Amino acid sequence: MHRITCAQLQAQGVNPATLDPNTLKVYKQGVELATYLVWESSGGCDDARSLLFWGQSVNTKYTNTNIYWLTYGGVAGKRMSSRDASGAGSAPASFTHSIHLEQDRLYYSYFPWAEDVDHWYWNYMLNSASCNPCSADYTFQADHIATGDYSATLKINLYGFIYQGQANHHTLVYVNGNPIDDAVWSGQAERNATIAFAPVYLNEGANTLRVSETQTGSLIFVNHFDVAYARPFDATGDALRFRQAASGTWRYQIAGFSSATVEAFDVTDPQNVVRLTNTTITPSGSYTLQFADTVTTPREYITLTPPQFQMPTSITLDTASDLQNPTNGADYIIIPYGGFVPNVQPLANLRAAQGLRVKVVDAQDVYDEFSDGLVDAQALRDFLAYAYANWQAPAPAFALLVGDGTFDPKGNCVTPGTCLNITTPPNSTFIPPYLRFVDPWIGETASDNRLVTFNVGNTLPSLAIGRLPANTTAQVDAMVSKILNNEQNPPSGNWRKTFGFVADNPDGAGDFWALSDVIANNPQYVPPSFTAARVYYGQSPYTDPEIARSAIIAAINDGRLVVNYIGHSGIQGWAHEQFFVNADVDTLANDNKLPLLLEMTCYSGYFQYPGLPGLAEVNVRAAGKGALASWAASGLGIASGHDLLDQGFFDAVMQQGVRRIGAAAVLGKRNLYTNGGGAHLDLLDTFNLLGDPAARLAIQFPVYLPLVAR
Repeated sequence: MHRITCAQLQAQGVNPATLDPNTLKVYKQGVELATYLVWESSGGCDDARSLLFWGQSVNTKYTNTNIYWLTYGGVAGKRMSSRDASGAGSAPASFTHSIHLEQDRLYYSYFPWAEDVDHWYWNYMLNSASCNPCSADYTFQADHIATGDYSATLKINLYGFIYQGQANHHTLVYVNGNPIDDAVWSGQAERNATIAFAPVYLNEGANTLRVSETQTGSLIFVNHFDVAYARPFDATGDALRFRQAASGTWRYQIAGFSSATVEAFDVTDPQNVVRLTNTTITPSGSYTLQFADTVTTPREYITLTPPQFQMPTSITLDTASDLQNPTNGADYIIIPYGGFVPNVQPLANLRAAQGLRVKVVDAQDVYDEFSDGLVDAQALRDFLAYAYANWQAPAPAFALLVGDGTFDPKGNCVTPGTCLNITTPPNSTFIPPYLRFVDPWIGETASDNRLVTFNVGNTLPSLAIGRLPANTTAQVDAMVSKILNNEQNPPSGNWRKTFGFVADNPDGAGDFWALSDVIANNPQYVPPSFTAARVYYGQSPYTDPEIARSAIIAAINDGRLVVNYIGHSGIQGWAHEQFFVNADVDTLANDNKLPLLLEMTCYSGYFQYPGLPGLAEVNVRAAGKGALASWAASGLGIASGHDLLDQGFFDAVMQQGVRRIGAAAVLGKRNLYTNGGGAHLDLLDTFNLLGDPAARLAIQFPVYLPLVAR
């Protein structure tokens, strides 16, 4: 039960002298909730003047923070009805109390192997020579455990993994050292089970749940547990929430309150909470609340003293947006995190001066209109789809997200040591990645492409989308400055007609030299008036990683319009030999001779790993150097698919005259879709543009002067 006070409203600019409290209203998803108004007619603007509403938690892929909407003015608000809770009834001895145990410490994108499921786990157990049997303990607190003839229950959610061919699992479960389950199961699959056990196994206070995996070679992951037991009607911390499933007329007696002022509510229907009146309070050392109610369908109640009312985490005055107004129109939509809005304005001004209809939309306005205020990447897609279909023609052609994001937007791993190998920087998700199950090897990954796929039957983008992966206003300023300098004052020189081709040494994954030459040797992609400058690792003189590294850095410093890399990669570096890595970006001195990186490889565009910036984003974020943009993958891929993307991009630029990099990337994906024979379609989703999709290549074509014969 949450309380909004007059003082909180006053802090947001509401004048209590002119406010009619009867018009206060609270909404969730457009539906008005029943509220309880406590507004003393005398006194100042203090806690005695407040509005109570039933607020529920939320747990989505992107947030744990729920949003409610408060308005005032106009007609009177909807108030809670009351129900007489006096009278007689049978006194139930106990109710079923449940404790949910879950900690999200490990993220695995590839299991369960499914879309829109929980990919976070508590821990894992690998039964091996050093851990046999392999066990883990999970502690929890239990209080007011009822005695009697009944069974407590434990619900478990585990996930078994087929590890090095071992598909069998043998799991033992204990409560405070007492064995309650012995299960043999198999396969890469979940195990959901409800286990009954004697309530005497539970302790008042601290309890330990142990899970042991005894099958040699077995690998299992622990997700969550639910412990349920019978509990008498005793308040804890001046509150008790309980559910009554059995039909009948009941009179509840809830002991243990420290105050004679106790409120009771029926919260079965969150939109229509009912206040229970004519309850009875009897002192007996502490205070006991008594009330009666007739139950025909399951009901849920909460009883509590006023100090237990919760305060909203924050109250913010909203300036209404009108994104669903079809009279809007834009060619170029910029969606920044709210704190970055002023920093992108110079870029918006540039695009407007180039003749584009520009709309800067605060990301929070998108959430407000398309996900009821909750941070959610799906809202970004819904907004862009709406604008594409309903705004004034022509439909938007470019969308730019401004803000970095991680696969840990809820900050599960912010506390050091909480998670295995991950520490999430605080406040590191500004625009959440659209996490979709699109990669055939790693499963879920960031797919900005899916934010703009509106065609039925395929995942081709309907408009060009990019992202400036900023974590600070300084990073936004640096990236915007590079874009402006590249278009308004690009340095002259041959670098503007020089392509850099970098390739890994051939292996079983592909002949990367040959694939690179498919582009470099084709005059349709590199006309004779342009230069193809090669650094092929393994070819003389680039037979040593350090020699290759020096050559790549020197080439970028000298200036390359495009740097095209084909080969292996990790998140933070090219090739197994790591001959171009994040640290090398710090040594660059290419000033404003900014290349576009076409990274025809795996993982280097995996921007969403918390605290582990990818090579693509480091290059794009580097102030005054590095890359203008990078077209790179947030997943794995096959070289032949990369080749189709690559050819499509170069064809768009050199044969179709496309200069805006996002539009060329769209045509690169279209080439893959058209000529790939139905293969490699995952690359449509995993290749993301880090950079401005409307940025123009500073390409310089030769000037031909007419010859006049005399």
